[in-house]
Amino acid sequence: MHPLAEFAALWAIVYAAHLAVYFGVGGFLIWINRFYPDRRIPAMSGRDRRARMSAAAEIKQSLKTLVGTAFCTAGALYMQHLGWTLAPLELTPISAAWTFVATLILHDAWLYFEHRLMHTKPFYRRFHLRHHRAVAPTVWTNDAFSVTDAFLIQSFFLLLPFVIPIPPLVLIGCRTFDQIKGMVGHSGYEHFAGRWARAPSPLIATIHHDLHHQHFNVNFGNQLSIWDRICGTLDPDYDRLVKEMEEGRPPVRLAERKTA
Repeated sequence: MHPLAEFAALWAIVYAAHLAVYFGVGGFLIWINRFYPDRRIPAMSGRDRRARMSAAAEIKQSLKTLVGTAFCTAGALYMQHLGWTLAPLELTPISAAWTFVATLILHDAWLYFEHRLMHTKPFYRRFHLRHHRAVAPTVWTNDAFSVTDAFLIQSFFLLLPFVIPIPPLVLIGCRTFDQIKGMVGHSGYEHFAGRWARAPSPLIATIHHDLHHQHFNVNFGNQLSIWDRICGTLDPDYDRLVKEMEEGRPPVRLAERKTA
């Protein structure tokens, strides 16, 4: 088979896999959250009504952006296959563990600074505004970016095999984890409030990214709170809100806060 045809076939397979995860995880989260209405993160009522993409519009846009996402994943795997990248390590428990953790840390740094860039004046309206039409995000919001914004985010995986010798299966696992974590983080339901999601832990709960959609200028991290804490962009109420939800207390309505 011609190399271009071979890559096109891999790209199509990876795209189909992304769609299966997108609709499978999205459908599951919607179904399971119906049983936990008390876990719904309170939204700012006025802005929620005024600025909102419909689920149909979010899904339609996601079908476009996932083409680019699949290209980045397929491209990384194909370049590994051709031997253009660092030679992947043999898959062992140790190699899987350290390359997964390293990818998590590197990816969060990439996402944080790319996200900060997209919130600057030259880039926000042109590339990132579409995603922020969802002030109260849903599972379908995760991939509803402009095509350019989505490609910049996911190009991390295209470059990753040149940085660390990640086994292909771990790369696939990292990308799958990122997709699922992103959809959970946009779901609007908090199931993970706990000590592990607030200081001194670097991990985050769902409300971390929900606050970003509600207040725009805070919480730019995706997997960890490290860069938000270091750079002073962590929402000042984040740890308190996690603790309140952890203890089963309803958090103070976020609508009462003034936004920048």
